[in-house]
Amino acid sequence: MIAWRGTTNRIGLSKNTNMINFDTNIRARSVGPTILMYHALGSRRDAVTTELGVFERTIEALVEHGNRCVDLSEWVAAGRPCIERRFAITFDDGYRSIALAANVLSRYRLGATVFLATDFMGRESNRSDRPPWMRDEPILDWSETRDLAAAGFRFQPHSKTHPNLTQCKNEQIFEELIESKSAIEDRLGGSCDLFAYPFGASNAFVRRAVSERFIAAFGVRQALAGPGDDRFDLPRVDAYYINTDRAIDRLARGAIEPTLAFRRPPRAVKAHAKAWIESIRRRSNELLRSAGLNAHS
Repeated sequence: MIAWRGTTNRIGLSKNTNMINFDTNIRARSVGPTILMYHALGSRRDAVTTELGVFERTIEALVEHGNRCVDLSEWVAAGRPCIERRFAITFDDGYRSIALAANVLSRYRLGATVFLATDFMGRESNRSDRPPWMRDEPILDWSETRDLAAAGFRFQPHSKTHPNLTQCKNEQIFEELIESKSAIEDRLGGSCDLFAYPFGASNAFVRRAVSERFIAAFGVRQALAGPGDDRFDLPRVDAYYINTDRAIDRLARGAIEPTLAFRRPPRAVKAHAKAWIESIRRRSNELLRSAGLNAHS
């Protein structure tokens, strides 16, 4: 999240924003910020789309209950301190519809972090790994990202082609990390220091490769982030589950953890099943290619 214009303090954040300054005194507790994970915004809810009205009510409730937005890079650089009533907003994939959030965020002078799969910029989200139930969604182009950067959005890598990195060969892992980072830095300026794993999938090798290029990375485990978490597999809260007034109220009051605990086991089972299916698909394609056949023929 970029600094807003105005009087700035030592770390470059405007004093008249709702962004937290880590030079201030804060009461400690056992967790860090609630890192919200969104994908697309729209008029109706599905697996990747949050209704714009729900997004607006969520941000409004968080602010009205005294929660403050935190810059993730600065929180990590500060040692990931335990902080009370703090949140961060992230968007994965860079769908064009997230521009709808700009008015809401500017109203409260908040920023957001967007993780981009850079090879899909300006295209439809018709990846080969896209589930059949997922609608095609247009992706931001580079001109649009520059406009959003001026509105307080910050852009970070989500890989080049959105593969499951745990299923990739070492050379492809390095390529996905290095080239996506370079693409954003070359086109938008600044330095990329955060990464989000496609599908939230990582293993020890992937995390080590990421640690050589970034200061932190994010998965999709449903939990509040804290100093005890692996810095290269920080949890987030999927906004798919923040879709009712009751859930929004719990989130705003800092009482969302029981809901997350309930959601974690089935999501873990689903993630393992998806990884198993993906490994079978990849292995089948490799066997077909070695036999001189086309998997899609």
